[in-house]
Amino acid sequence: MWEAGGNQTATHLVVDLALDAVGMRVGALLAAERATMLVVTFVGSAAASLAGGAMMGYVFVTKLFVKEQQ
Repeated sequence: MWEAGGNQTATHLVVDLALDAVGMRVGALLAAERATMLVVTFVGSAAASLAGGAMMGYVFVTKLFVKEQQ
């Protein structure tokens, strides 16, 4: 399911860039005090999982149910 993989990658990138714009840059000075890498990884992975699951559900519904109804 390449659609879900591309969707997950794009979602993780968007979340990472959004958190970077807010000031949570991984590898910045004093980033260890705020556990920046853990927060960015957790939020990005959670968003990517939700987006990938939604895309997989959409693909299953559109491809499988359309074939069954025809």
